[in-house]
Amino acid sequence: MNKEQNMSPVAFLEKTAAAQSELHASITLEDAVRRTVASELPQIPELAEVDRQIDMVLNRCHPRFANMVEQVRNFRGKRFRPLMVLLSAKAVGNITPKHAALGAVMELIHTATLVHDDVLDGAMVRRHAPTVNAVHDNYNSILLGDWILSQAFSLASTLENIKINHMLSEAACRICEGELNQGLERGNLALEEGAYYDNIDGKTAELIASCCRVSAVLANAPEDQVRHLENFGRKVGMAFQVADDLLDLWGDEDRTGKSLGTDLQQGKLTLPMIHALKQPLGPKVMAILKNPPEDSTRAREALVPLLEESGSLEYTRQKAREFVQQARAELAHLPPTPWRNQLASMAEKAVARTA
Repeated sequence: MNKEQNMSPVAFLEKTAAAQSELHASITLEDAVRRTVASELPQIPELAEVDRQIDMVLNRCHPRFANMVEQVRNFRGKRFRPLMVLLSAKAVGNITPKHAALGAVMELIHTATLVHDDVLDGAMVRRHAPTVNAVHDNYNSILLGDWILSQAFSLASTLENIKINHMLSEAACRICEGELNQGLERGNLALEEGAYYDNIDGKTAELIASCCRVSAVLANAPEDQVRHLENFGRKVGMAFQVADDLLDLWGDEDRTGKSLGTDLQQGKLTLPMIHALKQPLGPKVMAILKNPPEDSTRAREALVPLLEESGSLEYTRQKAREFVQQARAELAHLPPTPWRNQLASMAEKAVARTA
């Protein structure tokens, strides 16, 4: 169990403030460069309209659970998925006012999955603040996630495009299937690398692929451009999740701002562990996976040195880089514009991050 689980929200925030102060005093030049690269996302005027539409949706909530919705507002990150929507439309040269609504839909779907994920993982921290389930309970957190998802599809209906609504529904089904498949593999220490990729393709890459695909369809792009943008988004999503799984083991909670070690505690085998189990130190890795320490920090401290010695962390980093290279290759089929270059930069930012 994560050590923050027994900490009140107020105590957690005080701890976080102290940790951040210490972190800023000791940050290295390399750290500063990496965090700058990760944070420098393009500023697009249409993002303001995306945020306005998200606020309009969240403001519809019943006063009884308005405090829960306010917590969800704090989940706003760098707007990676809305940016993928807007940049994809610009890259094919036909952005419309409806693309801001689509960006809001994608961000709301993503937010709903975060609320659900925190319940599934027993996570207590997200974006340097207590999760909804840490403050309230799992029952109401799940229902809040359902409410946000329902609002996302309500907003999608205003696009008045049956094809797009069908595509969004299919994507939602595939995301759920990916999560279900991953859940059913919990505790399976014989999980193969291919099955792992299938799971993350559904649970993470599908939404990012949909951001690009649906945006291109809404922009009336040619079918070949729709296909290449979808492939681009899928490879970016794969890179994003591989990098995220690496952070779950190797990252720093003060930098990521969320609970780490949840995959290990939940018995979810990710790429670094899958690779390590096939190396000479595999039996030692297996022993930890079969009986991990209750404290997530101690569990990671026991496992990470073995992953480093086995070359598994570097192997995972390289796989993430390969997915980025594959994503960038898809962009060669689009017209050469600054927006295409921005999409290429987004692919890089999927892995050049510490949070």
